[in-house]
Amino acid sequence: TPKVHFPGTKIDIVFTLLSSLFLYGSFAIGQEFLIQVLGWPRIPLTREAATSIGAIAHSTVLVPSLGVLLATQKFIPSAPMKSHPQWWQDAATALLQFCTGYMIYDSINSFLIGRWVSGEGVVLIPGDVEYLGHHFATSFYMMSCLYIGAGHLSAMILMFTGEFTNPINNIFLICRMAMIQLDCCNGPWLQAVYPYIELTFAWMYAVFRIFCGPMSAALNTYDIVFTKEGRSRIPALLIPFWLIMSWGVLIG
Repeated sequence: TPKVHFPGTKIDIVFTLLSSLFLYGSFAIGQEFLIQVLGWPRIPLTREAATSIGAIAHSTVLVPSLGVLLATQKFIPSAPMKSHPQWWQDAATALLQFCTGYMIYDSINSFLIGRWVSGEGVVLIPGDVEYLGHHFATSFYMMSCLYIGAGHLSAMILMFTGEFTNPINNIFLICRMAMIQLDCCNGPWLQAVYPYIELTFAWMYAVFRIFCGPMSAALNTYDIVFTKEGRSRIPALLIPFWLIMSWGVLIG
């Protein structure tokens, strides 16, 4: 893609915006798949289910790629970007921008377009503000890593542990909509597999949210706050914001 940097930074906004368009395309194709292939009605609920397909597309690209990058370099949360090979830097930068593109896409598609009511404008429902806050916090964290050229590994481990359960989570959400809210799409095969999907999601979510996520955040906190190298690499004004955002998202 052509490189167009955000003014005053080296952050490439073109790749981020094109990532948003790619994910919107996965949502649109997913919506038509639900309607044309699975027989879902063209109603707001189907649109909501299709947003889960966009989320699955995002995480299935992101998680394996993050796994490769995390496995091929020593994990030092505050490490500078320039300490890695060039191919690694390119891939890490692309993934941070890709994930930021998802946050932009989902904020616009789910909470602006999806919540638009004719004659009233955007009408948010309970929980939407928390989701938008999450999207802003994660985007700020990722983009600030790219801006200062360090700390990206601390963001990437949180992205990896946070997104690992996303596919099964969204499969569960789609199936739950079909099971509970749609008579047309609640067949015998879904009734048979739904309990296993639900149980698998519950166990995976518990493991990653109770153990893996907090352990990763604790490692980040130790390196950035309690080591001389970490404090020298991350600007002092940025550290409290990172800690509040990472722990806040996990606890929330």
